[in-house]
Amino acid sequence: MRKRILTTAVIFIVIMLFAACFIACEKEGGGMYVPVGELPSGDDYEKYPESKPENPEDPEEGDDEQNRPEVQSGFVVDGVKYQLYTDGNNEFASAVSIADEDLFEVTIPSQIEYEGKTYLVKEVDRLSKCNVEKIVLSEGIEKLGDSAFSNGEYLIEVYLPDSIKYIPDRAFQGCQQLSKLRFSDQLKSIDSYAFEDCYALKFISLPAGLEKIVYNAFEGSGLTEAEILGSPDCVGGVLFGSKLEKITITSDLDIGRGFYSESVKEVNIVKGYSKIVQDVFWYSGMVTLNVGEGIEQIGNYAFSNCSSLATVNLPSTLTKIGFGAFQGCEMLSDIDLPLSIKTIGMNAFRNCKTLTKIDLPEGLETIEGSAFGGTSIKEINIPSTVTEVGSFLFFECTTLESATLNFYFYEYDAKKICPLDGVLGDSTKNTLKKLVVRNTGSLKEVYYGYCKDYVMLEEVSIAQGTEKISSYSFQNCPSLKKIDLPQGLLTIEEFAFVNCKNLEEVVVPESVESFDMYAFDIKTLVKTTALTLPESWREVQNVIVLDCEGAAVTSDGYSLVETEGIRYLVKDGKAQVLSIVSDIITEHVILPDKITAEGTDYTVDSIHSYAFYWDDILTAVIPDSVKTIGEGAFYECDKLIAVTLGNSVETLDVGAFANCKSLGQITLPSSLVEIRGSVFAACTALESLTIPASVKYIGQNMINGCVNLTEVIFENQEGWTSQSVPFDVSDSAANAELLKNNSVILQRA
Repeated sequence: MRKRILTTAVIFIVIMLFAACFIACEKEGGGMYVPVGELPSGDDYEKYPESKPENPEDPEEGDDEQNRPEVQSGFVVDGVKYQLYTDGNNEFASAVSIADEDLFEVTIPSQIEYEGKTYLVKEVDRLSKCNVEKIVLSEGIEKLGDSAFSNGEYLIEVYLPDSIKYIPDRAFQGCQQLSKLRFSDQLKSIDSYAFEDCYALKFISLPAGLEKIVYNAFEGSGLTEAEILGSPDCVGGVLFGSKLEKITITSDLDIGRGFYSESVKEVNIVKGYSKIVQDVFWYSGMVTLNVGEGIEQIGNYAFSNCSSLATVNLPSTLTKIGFGAFQGCEMLSDIDLPLSIKTIGMNAFRNCKTLTKIDLPEGLETIEGSAFGGTSIKEINIPSTVTEVGSFLFFECTTLESATLNFYFYEYDAKKICPLDGVLGDSTKNTLKKLVVRNTGSLKEVYYGYCKDYVMLEEVSIAQGTEKISSYSFQNCPSLKKIDLPQGLLTIEEFAFVNCKNLEEVVVPESVESFDMYAFDIKTLVKTTALTLPESWREVQNVIVLDCEGAAVTSDGYSLVETEGIRYLVKDGKAQVLSIVSDIITEHVILPDKITAEGTDYTVDSIHSYAFYWDDILTAVIPDSVKTIGEGAFYECDKLIAVTLGNSVETLDVGAFANCKSLGQITLPSSLVEIRGSVFAACTALESLTIPASVKYIGQNMINGCVNLTEVIFENQEGWTSQSVPFDVSDSAANAELLKNNSVILQRA
């Protein structure tokens, strides 16, 4: 009985020793599985949340505790140590270590023979503690153990078969020389820190079927280029480390926080299942973007604020650029849009500050509001196919100089007919130099105030089919030099071109039936192709109208002559100074006393009304031959500082020098007889004025608004009356105060 008890005790002790050895072996990494008692605790999950199963009751494939195989035996084949396991029905092998230190290249087969028996190799455990540089896993091997190749200091190349679907935690962690890696085409998941600190790993290509990349899988790697050909769920931080410069992805990929990187310089997007690039890329360092064929839309804000983006290549299949898609891409200076594009969304290129050029293709249909606001674009040509345009296309754009529009207004704005700045943006009032309108749209008119206050506008082409130019359409466009009016135009309303001082001449088609007498600025020459002046034009009195041969048909038979930069109206040996050609004479005007045209001499005897109105001249010399200086002849010549009047001037007509704010001194000749109303009104620099003894008439408000005038000296103080009442002009200071503040008319017998 004692002997039986002793035997039983010995057997029990042997069993316990064997179990203890097995557990110790497992803890040293020699086995494939961890006993139940060594599974991570709740505290471990708090420290390493990436290791926690998504569903603890549903363990990972092959980790079902109830189906764990039992250890049978271990052996070495071709320098690799294998461990045999059984699942109760079948035995299989796991490669657990490299037994031969002289092995530098190893291929793990999918089956081995040992003692005359063949075993399938389904698993690879830790092979890291060896001198191996290259490892090839054969097709059929299904599983890698945690940290399977970690800290393999010599490992350079690894080839994984399609049968490997999961790369576990830290599988290649610390493999600092690993530079070549072939992923399984059937790969489904890459777990946390799988390639951490793989410094030599520069390029990876992840297969289309990949479903998940977790927690910093490539943290600290040397990756500079990555291809992600599917749409994995990307969980965690900076998945590809801080050195990634080039990435190729599909349109299906949810970029998310995991792909943020300031180091990325180039992004290539290829079509997946989705035809839309609809995620948000915040790559502040991205320089180049290539969007692949088959992609049809770039979604809202997709590349907004990519502040380094300079080159964008778009596919021939693209139809839409979404809301704010490239907003804030400050380095984007040029972009080619494909012929397929139909829609450019609101703010699509807003604040692309260096964007200087964009060619919009025929076929484009819609441009939404502020699409090019804040850019540096100088010229825009809206294609004829565009039917919808939002407002303020060039909001805060201070460079636009030329615009070609399809219509005066677009269907997008059908509920409100807005002026040109409502389409282009307020800032363009100070920059636009050329405007071309092709079609009239549903309107046939340039409506009220359409192009008002475009101070830099020099050239306008009105659309064919336009029937009416409304009041104030081009009011205060002082730089306007050329306007093309179409045949078929019927009406030009009052003040349509008022204050267009540089519109020196315009051809009005003979189709015009209603032509307001104040339609054009005072100095504009109106030409017509008509053989006879249309009857409705007879009332046009404030401009010179020329027939097809150049005769001034509304100026009593005068003809127009131009010589040495000055235009004259000539008749019966007399010439009136009509205007100067501002491109030829810019600062100093010296008028001749005689001109010759076609063999005929003409004496220059007068200056026509508003001849120098609003010109930027500094000085003017009037010859002795001139007798009359017409109404407003030098009106609003702000820069005029000196005028020399000839000794034959008899009449200064109404407002002749009004608003000449720089005119500080003027000597009136002894030939002067009449000074009509407001001649020197608002000449704020004028301090003293002497009225020659020859003067017999002074109109009202002669010096009204001359705030610095302190004396008016009358050379002949006798016989002056105001409304037939004697008027004392002996006190020069009193004269100045009285004439500045009272509307009196003085006459002398």
